[in-house]
Formats: sequence, C-alpha cells, structure tokens
Amino acid sequence: MTIAVIGGGVMGLACAWRLARSGAAVTLFEARACGEGATLASLGALWPASPLAQGPLQELHRESLWQFEDFARELAAESGLPVAFRRLGRLEFLNSAKAVLRAQEESVVACARWPGFAGPLPTMQLLDRAGVSHDYPALVPQPHGALLCRATAQVNVRQLVAALRTACVRAGVTILESTAVTSLEFHAKRVIAVRTAKGSTTLDAALVTAGAWSAQVSPAVAAVAAIRPVKGQAMRLLPPAGVRLDLIIKSGPTYLIPWDDEILLGSTTEPDAGFDESSTPVARENLLAAAAGIFPPLAEAKVLGHWAGLRPQTPAKPHAPIMGPHPEIPNLYLCTGHYKTGIGLAPLVSDLMNKLITQGSSPGLDTFRPGRSASGG
Repeated sequence: MTIAVIGGGVMGLACAWRLARSGAAVTLFEARACGEGATLASLGALWPASPLAQGPLQELHRESLWQFEDFARELAAESGLPVAFRRLGRLEFLNSAKAVLRAQEESVVACARWPGFAGPLPTMQLLDRAGVSHDYPALVPQPHGALLCRATAQVNVRQLVAALRTACVRAGVTILESTAVTSLEFHAKRVIAVRTAKGSTTLDAALVTAGAWSAQVSPAVAAVAAIRPVKGQAMRLLPPAGVRLDLIIKSGPTYLIPWDDEILLGSTTEPDAGFDESSTPVARENLLAAAAGIFPPLAEAKVLGHWAGLRPQTPAKPHAPIMGPHPEIPNLYLCTGHYKTGIGLAPLVSDLMNKLITQGSSPGLDTFRPGRSASGG
C-alpha cells in the first residue's frame, strides 16, 4: 500500500512512522522542515483536561497522555535519540470561590479514576492560600489558592521531532522536506496522486496532517475541514542566577514551564491574525508583565527567544479535531484541527489512524469523522 502523508508536524510524523511499521510504503511531504509549524512552536506541556470533562475528545486526550511516557521511551529506542519526558506537575491558580468548589470535586474524581503517577501522593490536590504560600513562597499569593495536578508532564519537543523523524527514516519512510503539495489528483472519486512543484506522485491513499494549512491542500479538503489558524506567541527566559521553578505554573491564560535552567512562557491566543507568524512587541510586553505578576523574580529574566506559531482550529464549536476518511473520497484521510492537543494526542491518534487506513476500521475516531456536522454527527 502506497501512502502519501501531507504535513510533517508531530501528528504527520507519528502517523507516517506507524504506517511504515505496518508495512505501508510511505512518502511524507512537508512544505518546510519537519516540525516547523505549530509543533516546534509548542512548549510541550502535557496536561489532562478536567476529570469532570467527559466528552469524547477529553477522554481520547487523557488516554493518549497516559500512554505518552511509553511512547517517548519507544521512540528513543527506535531512533537511538533521547526524548526527555518529565512528569513535573502543574499548579493552577483558582480565580473564584466557585472555582474552588469545582477544584474540590475535580481532585476527588481524579484521585479515584486517574492512574497514580505520583505514588502515595494524591494525583490532584487542592491547596489553600496558606498552603501555596508555604510550599511555593516565591509565587505571588492568590486569595483562592490553587489546584495541584501531579499527572501533568512535559516533553522536549525538539527531541521528540528529531526522534520521530529518525524513526520514520529507519522504518522506511521517504521524507521530502521543502516540498509543498500544490494539489491532489482525482479519478472516479478517488485520490490517485499528489502534485508538487517537482512533479506528481501516484498513491493508494493520502493522509492530510497539514495543521493550519490543511484546507490549502485541496478544495476537497477545505470542503470538510475549514481549518483556521489561531496564532499563539511564547517566549524562552533565563531567570536570574539561583532562581528556579520545579513545576508548571498556570494563572489564567499565562503559564510558566521550567526546563533545566530556563523557563518557557506562554501564551497568547490570537484568532484573527490569519497566517501571520511574526512575534510582536505588544505580546512580548504583556507576556513578561504577566510572568512577573506570577513569579516576581522573572522581572529580571533575560529573554532568550520569542516566537509565534499557528494552532489549527476547526471553526465550529466545540472545535473538535477532524480525523477519518473523507465522506466522498474513501481513500483520502484527514487528521487535523487538533488546536492545542496535537502533541498530547499523537501517541494514541497515530495508532488509531494507522489501524483505520491499513485495516479499514478504528471505532475510537468515529466521533471525529470529516463531514460529521453536515451528517448530523
């Protein structure tokens, strides 16, 4: 079976790797270098949705996150490259008495139902203001305390991309970087080839994993996956000597993620920026002010990097990703629109997409099939 994977972010690489290991002849087309879209713009934070959120996407995402450590270990073994994974935990400040009540319920459910990654410690724990101040005295205290989630982790995204790319090559995937797909060719309601500036490549099936650019691959894709880009800006900081964090801190839309001696700072959400990937002085000032408002020593931090990425989002609420076969072109598959969950979903979704394409069925993706809105799904 000859398969074209269009898009070389984390999802495209993971799917290509799985497909090749299942015996498919896979060619991956990437307009830039692998990972250079939303994937490498990500900070690699892997946190589960609230345990009170029981929708199909939240359940799929959590199940994938529970698999991530084994996924990283397997990739490291397959590629011979390190894939650093750490279960740091996340402290999320609460902004109201209502949020405190919800957090109490969340902690009970998480401790009862989630894997015990923290050993004897509770998977999720509510801390009042005094508890936060005692355990984390360098943080600005918040009146309603915080929720500590010990299941939250982080992966080194650059290492993840490098390992996936190498594992793909070792599995036999042909990777064509700097090679944008300009169109798809069809015959008798089937895709028969992908076309690039360098020529045409015939295929048995095509899988579109092009993130924010998915709709640009073909009008046939745009008809069922009108993905829009949502810009997010983030920064990399070097705090003053001796200043460290040992877990992820979240306050509203701002989060701080420690990695070795540095701190990653995110992020903005700009749904009207289009395909503009530039970083802006306004975002820089706002992010730095928010960081110092949470962790005052960061007012003296050195900025090591500032960048933007485009998250792929489906326009219609609830903004669930689109994953499955095209409703009118059975050998054209889509796996896109993951917004902020693409890295976390990669272990499980890549396995499900592989089974769907090579075996013809993957019930775990039925809720997310292309064209589900039009069909009432």
